[in-house]
Parts: sequence; structure tokens; C-alpha cells
Amino acid sequence: WLPWFESTILKPIYDNDFRFESDQHISNIRAPVLIMHAENDRVIPLELGYKLYRKALETRGKAWGPIEFHRFEGKFGHKYIVRAHNFAEIVDQFIKRYQDETY
Repeated sequence: WLPWFESTILKPIYDNDFRFESDQHISNIRAPVLIMHAENDRVIPLELGYKLYRKALETRGKAWGPIEFHRFEGKFGHKYIVRAHNFAEIVDQFIKRYQDETY
């Protein structure tokens, strides 16, 4: 934890009501959802990504489209899953699978 993190990052976020509350909003998405997460993400732990996936499965209307979760092994951390050998293929297949569907 950095000594200035709270005053320069967290406080302005909370003061301006800017929050990353994906778990509260996922149930309102009326389209297919693709969640991708690296195992070794230290910023947002894998468990939270999977928890978001479970929340989507439990709360979204079944007619609103499928939800997929992809876990990436390796040293991708928080922002480098785009370097995974199958990243582009997963995204491409997801889009092709649902692009002609109506939700």
C-alpha cells in the first residue's frame, strides 16, 4: 500500500461517486457477456472475476444472452492477458457466436 494512495486515488474516486461496482450493474446488461481474467492478477484477484461471473449467472435474465468466463494461466497480471496466445481467438469466437442473435 502506498502512503499517498488513499488521498490521491481513493478519496477523489469516492468524493465524486465514481465506483467500480460491476457486481451491482452486471444484472442489467442485456447482451452476451465475456469476462476474461488472469490467474495472477494482483490488482483484481481472480476470485472477484469469478464472483462477478457467478453474480451474472444468478441475476441476469436468461433471454439476455450467455455469459462466458475465461481464465488465463501464466504471467499476464492485471493488464497483459492480451498477450495470451488464444486471447484474440476467444474474443473472435465470442463475437461470431452471438453477432447475429437478438437479446
